[in-house]
Amino acid sequence: MKRMRLTALGIGACLAVAMAVPTPATAAAAPAAATPPPPAATIPADIDVVAEYPIAVTGDAPNPAAAAAFVQFVFGEPAQQTLAGFGFSSP
Repeated sequence: MKRMRLTALGIGACLAVAMAVPTPATAAAAPAAATPPPPAATIPADIDVVAEYPIAVTGDAPNPAAAAAFVQFVFGEPAQQTLAGFGFSSP
């Protein structure tokens, strides 16, 4: 199963999302190296915060149907699993 990377960048009122799927050429050129995860940090409860990332179709979206489909995709099980793999919690 190929691993997919989902990257989201918030730029003002714009959300840009990029998905990168390795191709046979890139997989052959760059073998995956096992990198241990960084150590976990403990954050005291009195200063811990939860970041919220709102998502919505704006009133002036140039393609509201595509925007709505993307929002529906983000809330779907496959995208939620991908986001959870990067440490994001479900809404």
